Amino acid sequence: MINDDGAEEAQKVSPYTKCGGCVFSETENNEQIGCRLDRSTKIGVRDKDDDGFFLLDRVCNTYRPTEWLGDLSLAESEDIMGTVREEVRPSVGFFVLLKTEDEKDISELRATLEDIKSQELITPSYVVVVTDKVEYNEETLNILNSMFDYKKTPYHIVQLQITPDDTHKRIDQAFKHARNGWAYVTSSGESVPRDLLQKIDHRINSEMKRLVVVKPYDEINGLLFQTMLFKFLNGNKSKLHNDEIADHRSFLEKVEEASSRSDDDTFITWEEFNAS
Repeated sequence: MINDDGAEEAQKVSPYTKCGGCVFSETENNEQIGCRLDRSTKIGVRDKDDDGFFLLDRVCNTYRPTEWLGDLSLAESEDIMGTVREEVRPSVGFFVLLKTEDEKDISELRATLEDIKSQELITPSYVVVVTDKVEYNEETLNILNSMFDYKKTPYHIVQLQITPDDTHKRIDQAFKHARNGWAYVTSSGESVPRDLLQKIDHRINSEMKRLVVVKPYDEINGLLFQTMLFKFLNGNKSKLHNDEIADHRSFLEKVEEASSRSDDDTFITWEEFNAS
């Protein structure tokens, strides 16, 4: 855990962005006065450097140097604001826990996967179906084959050898297929809002609000998290800290404790997410 001294030191070296050299910076009399993407207003300006350019309070994912323009196609160069907006679309994958209690399980899986396939604006980065019964695998694979283009949305089936008592630990089994970005957890039969990825994109790229973890709306369904954080905290497995103290708590417990010592919205509910 980070002590007070460590937290203070981390704040001192918190990441920021220098706008100097960015093709989207707006200048007047050799001094920056704004941003064509309005990022400076939404992120916040910490200061100006010696050259008169903004120092933003945190990382800006749309900073692009002049060299970037030379790598664009003709069509991309005609709308550089639209091009950079496409480049920063969030990467979100889905972990689907297959229920295997009755005959409706496969039809319910199909309905959930249909919601995922039909996401508006953004294509899901990957789909992972987690199951504890091998007899469902062939039909599950046929559904995945029929719904997704593997080149655009890779899909996988994770066959559990031993079914964990804690449902959350199924996420750890699926996590080997995760990519950078975010992962959303759901179960077969659950509805997934078809504008989910569009709303995530709007929050982080239009409103410029942080998105780290959204709490599940029940035991596990609806959990949304940054995959980098899940990896850093070792998921629902024990985390060994530098002081050799082992943290045996679940991923959500680790995050909730850390967020209680922070004043930002790193650990939010779906009500808070949708309110934005």
